[in-house]
Amino acid sequence: MRVAPRTLCAVASLSLAAALQAPVTTPQRCATALRAHADRRALLRGLGAASITVATPALARTGSLMDSKKKNYGYMDEPAQAYLSEPTAEFKEAEKLRAAYREKTKEIRKIWDPEFAKFQDAKTDADRITALKRLEYLILGNQGLPPGLRLTDFITLCRRVKAKATQTGGWKTDTEIAYMDMIRSIKKAENPNYKEENYL
Repeated sequence: MRVAPRTLCAVASLSLAAALQAPVTTPQRCATALRAHADRRALLRGLGAASITVATPALARTGSLMDSKKKNYGYMDEPAQAYLSEPTAEFKEAEKLRAAYREKTKEIRKIWDPEFAKFQDAKTDADRITALKRLEYLILGNQGLPPGLRLTDFITLCRRVKAKATQTGGWKTDTEIAYMDMIRSIKKAENPNYKEENYL
């Protein structure tokens, strides 16, 4: 016979109260404490079972799980997802725009990468200044850096060139001015609200 959780809780509470109120000697007190501890465990078990019993219907879903052989792991009462057999017109249009953007990026990088390589490989300050002016011209024509190249990454690459040049006695004031002009041009091209004092 199964005892209802409420009855179990009531019995545990009464036995605990009776054990605590009865006058007892020291050996009896120890035994009573052990019994009370056991009663508390029973009480907690009863409360846990009651909460599971009460919560289960609330959490239960109507409908049973689908058969895994059908590869639809939802419930029977959920409609199967519909998949399009053909891409929508909006998707096709967006795909055309993405393809055009990729082509434009490829064309820009085809011109930019060799010019930046010349700047990296320049041996004299005059060559560096020429390369910086050419990069600045490309930046103004492209209205900023090539797609995919962040300003912070570009500055890091330029500072590596600067560090290498200063070790060999290069990168004098004229080169620094040309470099700062290029950075200023990038910021102006990419941000119309750019203010002169914020350039680095």
